[in-house]
Amino acid sequence: MNAGDRVESCAAPIGHADDRRFALIDRAAEARPSFAAGAVVVLAAGGRRARMCRSARPGRPDRRRPDSRRREDARSARPSGVLGAGASRHAPPPMLRRLIRGPAVQAALASLLGLYLATVIRTTRWSVVGLEHAVPFMQDGRRPLVLAFWHERLPLMPAVFLEARRRFPRTGIVAHVLVSRHRDGRLIGGVVGRFGMDLVYASSSRGGTSGIIELLRVLRRGEIVAITPDGPRGPRRVAAPGVATLAALSGAPVLPSAAATTRRRIMARSWDRMMLPLPFGRAVIVIGPPIAVPRDGAEAALPRIEAALSACCDAADAHVAARRVA
Repeated sequence: MNAGDRVESCAAPIGHADDRRFALIDRAAEARPSFAAGAVVVLAAGGRRARMCRSARPGRPDRRRPDSRRREDARSARPSGVLGAGASRHAPPPMLRRLIRGPAVQAALASLLGLYLATVIRTTRWSVVGLEHAVPFMQDGRRPLVLAFWHERLPLMPAVFLEARRRFPRTGIVAHVLVSRHRDGRLIGGVVGRFGMDLVYASSSRGGTSGIIELLRVLRRGEIVAITPDGPRGPRRVAAPGVATLAALSGAPVLPSAAATTRRRIMARSWDRMMLPLPFGRAVIVIGPPIAVPRDGAEAALPRIEAALSACCDAADAHVAARRVA
């Protein structure tokens, strides 16, 4: 074998079979016939090199660690082609990234998403479970309330406020939504703002305190605050202390809620597995009993809030699952 033909251990033969690659195998076979059965040539990103699969040698056990074998097997299972073995996925060009992140493009995207959600909400048949838990707050219109739901159900939650306004038109219900100052938060704010919600911008790293202060002012006026306790970055279904702290300082109860629909897509690659609704479905809004948080009991109330939010999601999913079967 020539000195320039590199031989390394590998997991399995991968890549395209062409004359240049098999030429290296032929030279390897002439030099070491016992290795010929395990030789494979791949075109790597940096050039050509021959990889030798040591496990193919007769009588030699595969001494690689199990986790190493799994990684090699996963790499060998990748499809060949435009982004085949040895190729790397390239990020969009910097100019394209700047264009996508620009204010004009973000505003256009928010408008399109808002139009889409409005179409979905109008073409979906809605029902409400647990409405009796929300009636005292909706009828009065001047009782402070912290409406909480997991981030994964965010695209469905504008329907909650539209349904409340439809059922209680004289109360003038106004909801204030806490969103992040991050670019993604501004995009979400542009979408939900279409449905008549007031936006309060805050961030866990910058401006978080100012956001809490503004929400306390809103609650003191007897209005409604909507918050996703696990947003904007997760972990999924793990509540940050802010929701309990807000309820404890304001004296407003936390009203857990969720929504689900028979026609949806789950965004499996997002950190929260967000539920994207589709038009012409049958959906349900589930509202749980309000949770009172004592002024000195914010930390103790957090597990109860998490359990209540997850229970609402489970109830909503079970409700639409039964409808799909029926």
